Amino acid sequence: MKTIAYLGSCLVGWLAFTATAGSGLSSAAEHSISIVDAGFGVPYPTAINNRGEMAGQGSDLRATLLDSTGEVITLGVYGDVYAMTDSGLLAVSVWVNEDVAHCALWSRQRGLTVLTEGLGTPISCLAWGINSRGEVVGAVGDSPASNGAYFWDAEGRAVRLPDLAGAYRTDAYDINEHGEVVGVAYLSSPTSTARAFRWTESSGLSLLPLPAGATGSSATAINNRGDIAGSVFGSQSMLTLWRANGEIVTIQHHGSVRDMNQRGWIVGRVENSAFLWIPEVGIVDLSVGVQSVVGSINDRGVVVGFAEGHDGIVWTIK
Repeated sequence: MKTIAYLGSCLVGWLAFTATAGSGLSSAAEHSISIVDAGFGVPYPTAINNRGEMAGQGSDLRATLLDSTGEVITLGVYGDVYAMTDSGLLAVSVWVNEDVAHCALWSRQRGLTVLTEGLGTPISCLAWGINSRGEVVGAVGDSPASNGAYFWDAEGRAVRLPDLAGAYRTDAYDINEHGEVVGVAYLSSPTSTARAFRWTESSGLSLLPLPAGATGSSATAINNRGDIAGSVFGSQSMLTLWRANGEIVTIQHHGSVRDMNQRGWIVGRVENSAFLWIPEVGIVDLSVGVQSVVGSINDRGVVVGFAEGHDGIVWTIK
């Protein structure tokens, strides 16, 4: 894999692992992951596309994009970018003040389009996912204890996902190119737990099955095959992959999933360290010696995130 060059980048370190057959990597030799301190003016990168463009939060806490030409673009609002497309559409979580927030869509052609107009005055809004059509998903909060999961179509029409009986909060975390949405419903009755769901506008909301022994689940990523990544918990918490063919794969590590690419590679966090999971390889520790957070992975296997003392981190698999 070709290493992408970033402005002011410097090598932090490298990791090594051996791939096996079926992983999508050559199994003939040991592979390495270069760890680069990006230094590109976005110290908290949380999204990357297949062109190598990255977005996140700048040092002034404003939403920021590093485009394919190396230009750093400040979007003019305080907030975060958790998802972006190859064409440069950004799902933006905007902070107006401590009492007002909005979800928005940004493009070079139209600038910032607020999606939460007409939804009152949300005190929180997190735009977690976007697809190439410009469909956005996220969670809108109108009170400290009440969040609603939302889907916005390409025209900006807002659709609130149905609440499960007993749910006090619902979050939508990701959407694929087929309009399939995944998220989590947090239940207060009959028991205090959470359940992962899948939703489409045509078929509605359905809960993901639980493996034996699990009492709750979360789903935070979906790819275009319909594979869903998240966690299950009960007697123990495990990272979990619900494959589109119905197979449930439990990974013997507790933690949280942040993103998954079209190859089924998963990134997230276990305790205070970032990780990468590759089918047929397993967990690869992405730690850099300090607390690290992973933001996103693209289909080329390039991962972005941040760590204490580093101005954005890029992990590149070779």
